[in-house]
Amino acid sequence: MRLSKRKAHLRKAGFKKGTASPKKGQTVAFPTVADNKYIRLERKAFESRVHTSNNVLTFKDTDGTDTTVSSLRPRPNASNVVDEYSVCGDESLHPDLYTNKLMVQAKVQALFNSAFKKHRHDKPNCEGDLNFDAANSVRWGLGWRERLKCTKCLYKSDYHNLYEEVENKKGPGRRAAKVNIGLQLGLCTTPISNTGVRRIFNNANIIAPNQAAMQRLSNKVNEKIQSVNTRDMH
Repeated sequence: MRLSKRKAHLRKAGFKKGTASPKKGQTVAFPTVADNKYIRLERKAFESRVHTSNNVLTFKDTDGTDTTVSSLRPRPNASNVVDEYSVCGDESLHPDLYTNKLMVQAKVQALFNSAFKKHRHDKPNCEGDLNFDAANSVRWGLGWRERLKCTKCLYKSDYHNLYEEVENKKGPGRRAAKVNIGLQLGLCTTPISNTGVRRIFNNANIIAPNQAAMQRLSNKVNEKIQSVNTRDMH
């Protein structure tokens, strides 16, 4: 069989098995890269150094001279303790404090009583009020895990679960809240879906649970109901 000119050329010029590489024994020199350090400035520092002229960004150095440095996207301004406690009045209240939340009253009482006693013991001369630390609240479906913080000093209480947990939890992880399971059991007996009940919560100014988490719990509850019905039939 006669080979084409292209295949014949490839057989002559191509790498043959067992042949040493022409680069064997040679040292490859890679170009050196300077040890540059890239830092994203905070937005305040970014706006004070970067100026826009004819859609061109000009970066100002600390002495005010123009530089050829390429500026990176700014990062958010860092908040410190002074910024957190310097605002007073109604403007300092977190928006979530104006919403409705489901909480067990006995557990709310235990949270406030414990926080009041510890705050009085640790800071006897402080006259600040203890408010919910809404910015750091932990949501667990319809349940909430809350703590209190002082409006004047840096006191912050321990977290308390303001919902009741199931008792027969097996395996690692957090226990389920009874209110979340009760909600799914109630939805099983009504034509309302998870999307519909979330709309009801939002109209009632109640922070609705995550829809994906509601669906996962709904699947688990439905499996339990199905297994109980199957067992009762036998």
